[in-house]
Amino acid sequence: MLSQKTIKISSYILIVLIIGLVLFYTRFEAISWNDRSRFATINALVTNHNFIIEHVYFTTGDKVFINGHFYSDKPPLFSVLAAVPFFFLHLVGFNFSHNPALLTYITAVLVMFLPLCGFFWLLYYWCKHNLKKLEDKFLLLDVLFLAAGTALLPFTTQLNNHLPTAILLGVAVLIFYYRPVWRSSSLVLMGACLGLATTFDLSAGFVLALFGLLLLVNLYKEDFGLNKKIKSIFIFGAVALIPIFIHCLVNIQITGDVWPGSMHPEFFNYPSSQFTDANLTGAGFAVSSFWDWLKYLWLLTFGERGFFLHNPVILLGFILTIINLKKVVNKNWWYNLFVLISTIVIILYYSLFGKGGGGGAYSVRWFIVFIPLFFPIILQWLEDGVWRRKLLYFLAIITLIINIFAMGNILGGANHGKTYSFINMLRAFPGYTVEQVKNWSIVIGK
Repeated sequence: MLSQKTIKISSYILIVLIIGLVLFYTRFEAISWNDRSRFATINALVTNHNFIIEHVYFTTGDKVFINGHFYSDKPPLFSVLAAVPFFFLHLVGFNFSHNPALLTYITAVLVMFLPLCGFFWLLYYWCKHNLKKLEDKFLLLDVLFLAAGTALLPFTTQLNNHLPTAILLGVAVLIFYYRPVWRSSSLVLMGACLGLATTFDLSAGFVLALFGLLLLVNLYKEDFGLNKKIKSIFIFGAVALIPIFIHCLVNIQITGDVWPGSMHPEFFNYPSSQFTDANLTGAGFAVSSFWDWLKYLWLLTFGERGFFLHNPVILLGFILTIINLKKVVNKNWWYNLFVLISTIVIILYYSLFGKGGGGGAYSVRWFIVFIPLFFPIILQWLEDGVWRRKLLYFLAIITLIINIFAMGNILGGANHGKTYSFINMLRAFPGYTVEQVKNWSIVIGK
């Protein structure tokens, strides 16, 4: 097996590689409509003190028209929090009109990469103090391979809501797994993370509901009185509802009800709009028959855009959750059931209502949110057997190579900032023209 010196050198190489990839490939400009829509809201909040995105530096097609004004169609609370770094930079004289590249880059690093680093530090810290069977000399390397070996890494390079949602869900499950669930501090932190995650990405609401059931089961098994159990559930639920309540209040100010603009097809009805019920996620079914659904499901999971194809480490975690359900019913068993159902529910929802395969984003952006749920399961699995660690490292290295292609985007600016499927990008090597490559985006239904 690897010597202590080799492990240490490998860890340093991975740390430098991860930081280098992120800092080198983080975008200096917001190119995609998704990206520009969020930056437009950040710009409007700090400079104009409202959500109207008409008189700002960024233009975008991801917008809704309400009462004579344009607004971003994204859930607003994430943009509010992402505006904090720009607010302080704006105070000292920076603005998007004069420093667009610098501010876009700094915002992405502060809002995407630094929180992800914090999450993996927490993962390392909690595992070090709770997974006693894991050898200390391997633990840092194990966590680094999880950091480099999933699609979380490419999503650090530009502003998006999926990565922060994944981080918040990851923190919540770490607290559940490695701290007594009945402690008030644990309940507050779990509720805050899950509630805030739901405001960032509405699909996290499924996870919040299922996590509430998981918490109920675990509190039921605790050896203390009914009043304390009721109090614990109340604390968790009340804290989770605070960010959701704020989210609803902000939405009411913009759309007139609790739903963000993306959930209102009628607000996309303006002359230059590129969106209709046919291509809006959530506005009706994405498929027209059971056979079409099976083909679309395959595309999203194992096909050309396949999430598990691009994340073999998470495929391993998914298989482990199923295997673990054959074991003794305990806290771990219930957690595995929670992860399995959460994953299946999110995949089913987007395979039925998510249109366009997630657009031009790398792999399937909708599924990024549940990646951290598998980390405790994978790390516990490593406690027994040297071959398990070898398998994890092998799969992580494969994924890291895929991630380098995704982050490096070998097509350069030819695809207008979009990273299509890794498989599509490989096709550039045999000598296809740039115009051919640009037309390789996935079009559902063809």
